[in-house]
Order: sequence, then C-alpha cells, then structure tokens
Amino acid sequence: MVRVLLRLALLLVVTITVVVAGQRWFLAADAESVAVEPTTPVRVASADLPVGTFLDEVEAPFQDWPDVELEEGWITPAVAREDDILGAVVIEPVAAGEPLTRDALLMPGQDGFLAAVLSPGMRAVSVAVDAVSGNAGHIFPGDKVDLILTQEVAADSRRGDSGWVSETILESVRVIAVDQNLEEDLTARQSAKVPRTFTLEVTPPEVERIAVASRLGRLSFSLRSLLVDEDGGETADPDDRATYAIEVSRALRPAQEPATEEPQQAPREVRVLRGSGGGGGR
Repeated sequence: MVRVLLRLALLLVVTITVVVAGQRWFLAADAESVAVEPTTPVRVASADLPVGTFLDEVEAPFQDWPDVELEEGWITPAVAREDDILGAVVIEPVAAGEPLTRDALLMPGQDGFLAAVLSPGMRAVSVAVDAVSGNAGHIFPGDKVDLILTQEVAADSRRGDSGWVSETILESVRVIAVDQNLEEDLTARQSAKVPRTFTLEVTPPEVERIAVASRLGRLSFSLRSLLVDEDGGETADPDDRATYAIEVSRALRPAQEPATEEPQQAPREVRVLRGSGGGGGR
C-alpha cells in the first residue's frame, strides 16, 4: 500500500513539473515572438480628414506599424524631406487611423493645388500687406482673420470729424496661402518670417468687396482665436460699426466741446506676445 502511495505521489510530482515547464516554455515563446515583431513608423491620419485639409504634424503624425502589413506608397521617416507629405492637401477623404498615401493627396506645386484647397463655391483672392498689418509673420495657412480697412475721410459737419476711419469689412476669413511657398509656411511655423501677400478664401461678392477696399485705403489683418465663442464664433455684422479718429483721439475733438467727466473704465489686461523669428517681438 505504501509503495502504491509513493508511486502515485511521484507520478503527481512529475506531472506538475511537466505542466509548469510547458507553461513556462509557451510563455517564453509568446514573449519572444512579441518582442521581435518588427515595426516601422508611418504617417497616419490623427482624425477624419475631409477634402481640403492641410497636413501638418498634428493631422499626420508617425505611428508604429507592423512591417508585415506595410504597403508601397506609405510615408516613413526614410523618405527625404522634400518627398514627405507635410504641406499637402487632402483630395480624397481619409478615415482616422488610416495610413496616408500620395494617391489621396495633392502636393504644393502640383497642378490644381490651390483649387483643391478651396471649399465648393469659394474663390481665392490675394491681398498685399506690410509687416505690421500682416501681424509680423505670425499668420499661417489655415488661420482665420478679420480684414480691416483704414482710410482718410473728408470733414463731416454732422459728426464734427475730419481725419481717419477704420472698419472691419470681413470677418472669420480663412487664409489658404502665405506668399508663394506654401510648403515652407506649413511645415516651419516655428520660424516666423514677414510675408508680403496673403491669399484668402472668400465668396464671389467678397472678392469685389476686397478689390474696392484695396483702392480706398490700407488693409490690415486681425488674427482670430482658434476657440469658438458660446454663440458659435459669430459677431455683429461688420457694416454696423466704424471707428472714427475723433473717437480715438481727444486732440481731434472741437475746442468748444464742453468738458465732460470721462466715465471710469475697469482696468484692462494687456498681453505682450514675443516671437523668436524674423517678425521680432510685439
């Protein structure tokens, strides 16, 4: 009886040893197979990319992809900088997480690039500005701006003003090009330079509005925030308001104007933005 029990115990010990050894072997084999599976970074869509989207590091980051699934035409770090897809525009919708290929893109300089950037029914119009009115090189393709017209006006006896007037003629206009080198402006945002020409996406009537405004006086840009207001980002009709010189400078008010006590205004916070590129500090 004792011998039978000893044999059973020995058999049980051997069985447990074999099972444990087998489990360790399988776990080691699985770990080795996972560890040695090669991957290569490829550019993928970080979100759903509709037609007309500009590609930069945010929309097209690198993501590790198994080498066994790589396909020809995918963009890897091995491609030369001039062959990368940053700065391209999407001409076919790309779903989030999908690798980007050249077939769905149009590169800067290719025929039809600017037309592909425009939304249906919109037009492209170029506006010449100087360093100050162009925000000193800190506006880039994809940003939205307000267009401001400043002009000199004749005396108005009803208003008692003779001097300058400024008004916002267009709001929330999309910038689609800065100067002519789209690729550099899209991929090297950290090195601000002073542009001379902005190309805007506007409606056909707005093209005519800009053409007239450019003959009336000086055009300048006001950069809009990327955040949306609670009311959807819309503001009042720009035709409703204009700022006259007499409202800005007390020195322009008539001498006979009776002195009135100015209402106390709450202190306003002013933030100074300093750039590190060619635009300099502001």
